[in-house]
Amino acid sequence: MKDICLCALLSSRMLWKSLAVLGLLWEVLLLMVVAAERESNNNNLHHTGELYHKRGSNVHSLAWALQLHMGCAITNVIGNLKRKRTWNQINKHYLRSNNKNSSWVDSGVNKDCLPDDIPKHIILHKTIDLPFQSVFIVAHPYFRTFFKYKRRKRHLKLRMQRNVFLNRVNLQNSNKFHDERLYLNESLKDDMLKFLRIEMCLNKYLNKHPCVKYSHQEVLRSRQKRRHIHFTDPLYGTQWHLKNDLPGEYDINVVDVWESGITGRGVTVCVIDDGLEWQHPDLRDNYNPAGSYDLNSDDQDPSPVKNGERNEHGTRCAGEIAAVANSVCGVGVAYRSNISGIRVLGGRMTDSMEAAAFIQGLKVNDVYSCSWGPDDDGKTVDGPHHLASKALLHGITYGRHGYGAIYVVASGNGGRNKDNCNFDGYANSKYTVTIGAVDSSGRMPYYAEECAAMLAVTPSSGSKGRDIVTTDWTVNSASGCTNHHSGTSAAAPLAAGVIALALEVQPCLSWRDVQYIIALTSKKIDVANADWTNNAAGLHHSHQHGFGLIDASALVGVAAVWETVPFSTTYTSEYIVENLEIPPEIFGEIRVTHEVLEETLKGYALNILEFVQVRVTVEHEFRGALEVSMVCPSGTHSTLASPRSSDNSSAGLEDWPFATVRCWGESPIGLYEIGLKQMRKERLHGKLINWQLILNGSPMTTNQFKQRKKIAEAAIRGEHVKVNRSRLCHPPEIAFQPFLPIPERWLKALIITSLFLGSMIIFNTIEYIFCYNDEKEKFYKKLKDLDTGRSLQRRTMSNLAVVDNSRYGSTSEAAVVIQDSLVNDQHEVVPLMVLDRDVVSPTLSCDADISSQNCDDSDDEMLLSSLRTSDTLIPKDTDNTDFTNDEFFSECDDDSRYVRDIKEEDN
Repeated sequence: MKDICLCALLSSRMLWKSLAVLGLLWEVLLLMVVAAERESNNNNLHHTGELYHKRGSNVHSLAWALQLHMGCAITNVIGNLKRKRTWNQINKHYLRSNNKNSSWVDSGVNKDCLPDDIPKHIILHKTIDLPFQSVFIVAHPYFRTFFKYKRRKRHLKLRMQRNVFLNRVNLQNSNKFHDERLYLNESLKDDMLKFLRIEMCLNKYLNKHPCVKYSHQEVLRSRQKRRHIHFTDPLYGTQWHLKNDLPGEYDINVVDVWESGITGRGVTVCVIDDGLEWQHPDLRDNYNPAGSYDLNSDDQDPSPVKNGERNEHGTRCAGEIAAVANSVCGVGVAYRSNISGIRVLGGRMTDSMEAAAFIQGLKVNDVYSCSWGPDDDGKTVDGPHHLASKALLHGITYGRHGYGAIYVVASGNGGRNKDNCNFDGYANSKYTVTIGAVDSSGRMPYYAEECAAMLAVTPSSGSKGRDIVTTDWTVNSASGCTNHHSGTSAAAPLAAGVIALALEVQPCLSWRDVQYIIALTSKKIDVANADWTNNAAGLHHSHQHGFGLIDASALVGVAAVWETVPFSTTYTSEYIVENLEIPPEIFGEIRVTHEVLEETLKGYALNILEFVQVRVTVEHEFRGALEVSMVCPSGTHSTLASPRSSDNSSAGLEDWPFATVRCWGESPIGLYEIGLKQMRKERLHGKLINWQLILNGSPMTTNQFKQRKKIAEAAIRGEHVKVNRSRLCHPPEIAFQPFLPIPERWLKALIITSLFLGSMIIFNTIEYIFCYNDEKEKFYKKLKDLDTGRSLQRRTMSNLAVVDNSRYGSTSEAAVVIQDSLVNDQHEVVPLMVLDRDVVSPTLSCDADISSQNCDDSDDEMLLSSLRTSDTLIPKDTDNTDFTNDEFFSECDDDSRYVRDIKEEDN
């Protein structure tokens, strides 16, 4: 039974080890496949932008036009420059020439020329065959020169992000982070200095080269098409929001952008609404079915449904964005952009439906226009719930190949009910662009809501009866046109269209870049309004107009020179428990504070504010009686929530987030003050339970922000901004991958294989601990017995005596006589062998004399076997006696008795 168990154990071990090897090979294969897939995906993210340098109105590049002397070939110029004698050998320590025979570089150039500035080859870009002579366009391989430098900065940026999280745990290690950030800021200047050195070196080289007859650096000069935009669309003249020539009235200033040839090409705007009549003659040429879907009917057609309701809302919004210039109705803001639709309205929505709408067509849609939200009845507090919030976060993280989808939402039409968009979770989300409305005179219309989280406004309907002209659902309108689109529902699509124009100019703008540009370029209107406030960063903001009226020309102009902002960072305080009673009388107020120290923010890399949130839990018997306000450390005041007379709910607020953008660009360090005031005449009791402060911002310093502000102001004035265009579009972060960077099927296989290998490791460990101890003991005993057996055999063979044949006769039995001195030894040796009585004893050999011959390991094994079996030394292949039966032992007794008899006879 023991042998059976041992055999089963050995078989199972072999099986498990074989399976472990196969499993390991399988996992390695899976990892190789996944790595190949990820490598193929990452190859699409490599950025190879060109390096330019602006001088005045012209842009200089690292390319040259060459004409050669007769008899010279272009290979003489663009060969291996490192090996040419004419190239200077640079001493890195002294930055001076070591080549005294060099005639084309003087000592002054040596101080500015570095070895890295000299390329190994110049690239032949193209050849232009002119009637008189061929012209060669050659270029410096700048991407080779700067590749390691750019990669180093990307790695530095990733390491900075990692240090941010590490320093949140250990704030004492923040000096290293700040040193790296300082290095990153200083390195922004290095590219331009290197450009100038390369330009000087190559100009000198080409001008002095004996084969070059003429060389001239390629310069990109601005040239504008002489065009005048003329539309044949019959209602274009009434689209005052696009072009308004009346004095004292406003439009979005988009005509100048069109005349520059910017019309939204290549950008897709998705309208999430009650449907999109994509077969409309003013929309079908720009319709993009890849980004469209009907979540209500679960099909690919987002067309409105005839169900007795007026489902023209989505078609009207789409016309504002992308109505084609084709003699039908009017034109859209980005009339050559693509339009898609997601039908989700028309009834009550669930959290999952909203989430699906926000990420539908994420690989196709660049901008999402959402002219809807919770009820504007002045008493509703609602917003995106768990799934919808996760979908928004997913969209701004992974949309547009990592630059982030842009969600434009309307601030709401609850002005007549004293509503505030801070009670709308979509409008006060940091992931959205919240747009309000103004009339043609730039004043706040009766339906618009005040809000501290509103970014900007665009024109819409107002008191003068001038509504928005756009396309209409042909079921309700035979002409397919309308001049009665109104509300903030009409304002948000205009902003989405302007953003599409900016994305045509700069496709790599992130969702935060768009927020920054809107804040810096929006126009201050209704200047007599006392609500305007200038914050410490120099930005103006109003609860009624946000940062101002969107100016398409200014926004697109700044987008063309805008460099991507650094990564976002967030500071979140602990929940501050107060349990403070709010005075019940009118104007009764409590104020609480929280100070944010500089030492605390070092680990967060938070230098300027963007979006400030306050989460509040309040108990109150009349929720609408409360006014919530906040004061930033700079003194900028924000009304987070204004009183709402219709909101008589006693439910209070449960961890509700209020937000403000009025502190944008300011320093986050200092004391934040939150106030709650009772604004009704009745005695109403309430209590502040707890609150939390959330600061969203950027590691950009205040000086850097001021510099960006100056660049934006120069671009708005139409000045040519000196900007390094190779730095405008950074590749998306490595972290910008789908939720499952490994395909699900591979992930499951890897998990199963890992579990199997883990179980194998546990099994082998247990087996080694509990099952291998005996084998190890046997191994050590085998070595000991082998050594003992060899020693004993040497002693025995030296004392052996062979009985003379003449004494016992030739036919008598030969025996080996052991001296009496060995009888009392600790090892008793029985006769080595019993020979046939008629056979002479064999001579000694390797099989018989182990101590005197060079025997192999098999002989040692034989010796050990004999010692373990009966303590008898048996020569190899000389005896087949069974040492376990009784006959053997009886025979041995007879032999011993025979030897004693012989000894007695001798005596």
